[in-house]
Amino acid sequence: MLNKYTLTFKDKILEQKYQDFQTQQKRKPLLQKIIFTTFIVIITKLISSIINFSYKEIYFTIGYLAGNIGLIVIFKFQPQWIRWVLMMINYILLFVYSEPDDGKAQFQYQLASALIISFQFIVMRTGEFIDTLIQVVSFYSFYFIYLLLYQPNFSISVALATFLVVFLLIITFYENVSAERSKFQLTIVDDKWEEVLQNILVEPCVMFSFNYLNSSFIFKRSIEFMFTIETTDQLKQFLRKSKVNQDKKINLEDFIYKKVKELESDHMQLWNQKVTIYYEKKVQDVYFSILQGTSPIILIKVKQFKFQSNEKVSDIENQYQYKYKMLIKSILLQLRLVGQFQFPALTAIFKIIMYHYLLEKLEYKQITKIKIDKIINQLRLVYPQKQISVEILQLGSPIFGQRDSLCLILMEVFETILSNQIHLKVINQHGSTQLQIYGVLNERAKEKLKSRLLNYQSILENVDITDLCVNLGITNEMQSLDWVIKQ
Repeated sequence: MLNKYTLTFKDKILEQKYQDFQTQQKRKPLLQKIIFTTFIVIITKLISSIINFSYKEIYFTIGYLAGNIGLIVIFKFQPQWIRWVLMMINYILLFVYSEPDDGKAQFQYQLASALIISFQFIVMRTGEFIDTLIQVVSFYSFYFIYLLLYQPNFSISVALATFLVVFLLIITFYENVSAERSKFQLTIVDDKWEEVLQNILVEPCVMFSFNYLNSSFIFKRSIEFMFTIETTDQLKQFLRKSKVNQDKKINLEDFIYKKVKELESDHMQLWNQKVTIYYEKKVQDVYFSILQGTSPIILIKVKQFKFQSNEKVSDIENQYQYKYKMLIKSILLQLRLVGQFQFPALTAIFKIIMYHYLLEKLEYKQITKIKIDKIINQLRLVYPQKQISVEILQLGSPIFGQRDSLCLILMEVFETILSNQIHLKVINQHGSTQLQIYGVLNERAKEKLKSRLLNYQSILENVDITDLCVNLGITNEMQSLDWVIKQ
């Protein structure tokens, strides 16, 4: 919020930020120019005075040079004083050149007056409204007093004109300072939004802004974007080399520039607009958003698939699993038709894919109702060479647990059993499930299976392995039944 009289921010932190901004962007550059120009004038005047043997002028010039050195010290070490130093320079000029010089030619005097007033206005332009108000009132009061002293018989219209011009100047400076501070406040808001955007963005994207002053794009941030963009130059290269849509007659830079200009006149935002780009012989659909402000923010992102942990496998996962399965089955079928023999290597690929797929899903720890016969039907696809039979004795409530973990356990057992004949007996009673898996195992196979099953200790109550049977006790997670029903 602004104080409507002094045009200062009520928030002291924001006011300090504005003063720092003014110092860095306006006052320091102005003082630097003043030092440079006055140094040239001083050196020229010093040389002229030496040539003309004007010792009085030399002393004055050396004094100006010392003052210039003082300005350099302030510029380097005390930049916060620059605001007051510039005001002081204005008043020094006022008093130094206020003495009338009858020896001066009329036009030279007019030129000197115009230069001084112009310089004073330049300095006031970098100050605050309260500074400008004090200077305008004091300067014109000073000039008016001089007018009264040296030309008392002036017209009343001169006094009225002076008053009106002073009033007009004050109003003009008030409006300019108010507009500048409002713009600065909007810039702070834009920066905050930009900071928020940078912190919440997680998708692959590139973010940049548009500078109205030089009509160019400025790189802000890139998050795992499909092309390497880390600098403004890389951003410009990407925008200029990317062609938009099928006609390829316009590049992405011109396309976004036109969109920014259209939105500027309509004062609208643009969200997630899809566009197809062609870059380095690659075709890619991207989504761009334009957020209007003092410097519009443009976001170009590439959408990714999002996987969520639900009671059921997501549709996307189901599609991919189905595609993998159908692809491998089709390859197996075609090759068997051609060669009329088995391809164990391709079956192994199918097995590896399913094994790793289940491992990836373990982190979700989904509790579901387990249907043993359905699991066995799926495992028959993985182990077509084995004849698997199932016997289920349902003596209690349905089995609830981690289906993926059970699949992996059965795969571990089936992988280790040496015989092709496997019989699975499931006994579900009193909150626990016993799996009795009959098949042939030797000592080496038993040791290997024991070590593999150590990875599933969290869901296995007991493990008993003999030469002809693997007996596993699995906890029936009844405590999760209410959760499953609610879901």
